[in-house]
Amino acid sequence: MELIILAVVFLIIGVVLGIRMSDLFHKHMMAQILKELGIRPEQMRDLERRLAAEIIEEEADPKIVRVYLEQHQGTLFAYRESDKQFLGQGASQEDLVKSIGSRLRGVTIEITNGELLQKSHG
Repeated sequence: MELIILAVVFLIIGVVLGIRMSDLFHKHMMAQILKELGIRPEQMRDLERRLAAEIIEEEADPKIVRVYLEQHQGTLFAYRESDKQFLGQGASQEDLVKSIGSRLRGVTIEITNGELLQKSHG
């Protein structure tokens, strides 16, 4: 009976040590890879913060896409606010809606600077 208990204790210790050694190994390898690629720890932390903010924004309501508009020479351009991705352009509000609609389906568009539409096309 004592032998079984001793074997279980050693098994548990072995598993815990194995997990910790694996974790240390992977952290060391990741540090080496990042060093070889020239990526500094500050850059990784910045990327982590940006991705976390993007995930939180998407989790808040994945069916709402926040969009901001720009106007250049009478043409409206729409960009996703979270990652500045181009979504569409149009000479009129209707053209812009069609252009965005061809890329985004099943979501609600929230225009963050809607006053641009009122000023330029109102």
